[in-house]
Amino acid sequence: MEPRSGQFTKGNHGDNKIIFRIADVYLMAAEAENELNGPTALAYQWINQVRERAYEPDMPLSGLTKEDFRQAIYDERRWELGGEGHRRMDLIRWGMLEEVVKNTAYRVWDPAANIQPHHVLLPIPTEEFVLNPALLDSDPSNNEYR
Repeated sequence: MEPRSGQFTKGNHGDNKIIFRIADVYLMAAEAENELNGPTALAYQWINQVRERAYEPDMPLSGLTKEDFRQAIYDERRWELGGEGHRRMDLIRWGMLEEVVKNTAYRVWDPAANIQPHHVLLPIPTEEFVLNPALLDSDPSNNEYR
């Protein structure tokens, strides 16, 4: 059955897209709290809400140092958000992309042979050069992508 014209308003149809998952928001909040104040009760509350859903029986975290909590966030984001396109940007944000790629064992192909320090930067889109050709004056290589 085809929809009648005007039957659906914007956003009121089956073409919904996931923008943020609540687990992603909780993990971002826990990470920010840990970086600002260490592993507080609030940071534990947020990460443990994600773990409560994921583990049976529930395996809450507690008593971690700031560095251990940071590692727990790294691991939890990797497990919880695996396959959702967050990993590369997380590794870039944490300053770990090149190290992690080079130290990961691959069976079919070896991206470690290709990863370069400039891969933490994204190229400036071509449309931006059209709007502002002076962008190439400061970096003719476009973050080494040209």
